[in-house]
Amino acid sequence: MISSGSFGNIFTIFIFIVLVILLSYFLALFENHVFFGNNNISHRILRVLKINSEEMSWKTYFISMLMVSFFVVIIAGMILVTSLYPGYHITPSLLFNTLASFITNTDLEHFASEFTFTAFGEAFALQFLEWIAPATSFAVAIAFIRSVTYSKIGNFYNDMLSSLLMIFLPISLILSLIYMALGVPQTFFSTLKLPEPIGPISSLLPIMTLGNNGGSYYALGSAIALQNPNILTNLIQSVSMLVFPLSLFWLLGINLKNKKEGLFLLIASLLIFLIAFVIALYEPLRLFPFAVGQFNTKILTTTSIFSNTGLLSAPLTGLNNYVLAIYIVGMAVAMAPGSIGSGFINVEVYAILTVFFISLMSGRMPEYLNFKLNIKEIRLSSFAFLLHPLLIYVGILLALFVLPKNLFPSLGSGFTQAIWEIISAAQNNGSDFYGVLGNSAALNYLTGVIMILGRYLFLLFGLLIANEFTKKKKNQSIAKIRTDTLAFSITLITFIFLLVIITLLPLLVLGPLAGW
Repeated sequence: MISSGSFGNIFTIFIFIVLVILLSYFLALFENHVFFGNNNISHRILRVLKINSEEMSWKTYFISMLMVSFFVVIIAGMILVTSLYPGYHITPSLLFNTLASFITNTDLEHFASEFTFTAFGEAFALQFLEWIAPATSFAVAIAFIRSVTYSKIGNFYNDMLSSLLMIFLPISLILSLIYMALGVPQTFFSTLKLPEPIGPISSLLPIMTLGNNGGSYYALGSAIALQNPNILTNLIQSVSMLVFPLSLFWLLGINLKNKKEGLFLLIASLLIFLIAFVIALYEPLRLFPFAVGQFNTKILTTTSIFSNTGLLSAPLTGLNNYVLAIYIVGMAVAMAPGSIGSGFINVEVYAILTVFFISLMSGRMPEYLNFKLNIKEIRLSSFAFLLHPLLIYVGILLALFVLPKNLFPSLGSGFTQAIWEIISAAQNNGSDFYGVLGNSAALNYLTGVIMILGRYLFLLFGLLIANEFTKKKKNQSIAKIRTDTLAFSITLITFIFLLVIITLLPLLVLGPLAGW
């Protein structure tokens, strides 16, 4: 194995970062054409289907998103219960947890996917949800950008269809062909066989990574050689998980006619990711053979955790306690870069709060993106930030009472595994220690409810903040706090670190730090 400090590894991470930055920029240019250019395809489809394509209020936008999510969950649920391997029975709690998990972009799996659902169920139920889930969050991020640049929210159906048909679909088709060429299998006619069943893997991988879904065909994720056969597939998967979340920063700058506004938010996001990666780099992974080498395994695993994808290429049990602590912070930060759509909104929430506190200390009026901030934006941003810590602590408190002690001990490494489960559910990450061992009715219902609240309440706050910007007029103040500078990026990183550490420190002390 090449040592972690070798030229080969440095060159790999350099290529990785350059690809992420360049591809996210070109993707943003394409997104700008689709969402803010002369795109009439989705409008024509909506007219044919006789669906409203007019401008929506935030309330109609949010209700439309809930209606679409509920409708596709019903369809996927009916397919799942009829797509089980012979002799397998799915309990109501596991069905609820699975549907809640996949529609919220979490893809937490309390089942062994390759031995539970047939290839038909995987492709037309779970993968169906993996297309809809990122499209809804992506649409909300587009609505937010539209609100601060053009003072309107947009139309949910138009935004969702545009993202599905004009962005996700063509890119996923290209990546599917590349994966097949690189040796990743693809079939809809698989049968259950040991040790590694073959299914629709090449068609699943693109949306699984591009949409920050996770939800691998295999319980061990990309640690399985069939899903991740070589260094090139490992690099493609890693890059895919970052390009969409980071492209939204470029898209913001393009539409603000000031690319620096997006660039320095992107820099803050990437710096947090790189700092965590460097810290985790020199601790060797344990307990598992790595087909693509430890260094490449760490690239994919770190990218997966910090993009809240939850697709792992190594078991979490093979990670050192301080690396687990770093990854827990990464999940909780949820903006380095976080998952598609929600990660971008998280960055905006942090930016608004950072501007507010800088204003308090400097005696200036709080102003962001040339909008004066008032109590409503500050209050909504505070609620958006506090939502996930509140869900995490309430979830842990409930788990202490309703879960058996073998699943939820009160201290050390066992507690680390338990709090990871709750944080992963609240932040829609999806990685976990338990796997099939977590298939208990209490844990299924608890994490299912947490995933739904963590997803849709947070997107609701994002739309409410966006709605406040649509009511404002831009103000060209010369005394404003500059948010398009490197100094603001560093201040933002520092403020995020302080907020997250304050909220997570008790859990880190009782969990991974106690084990360390």
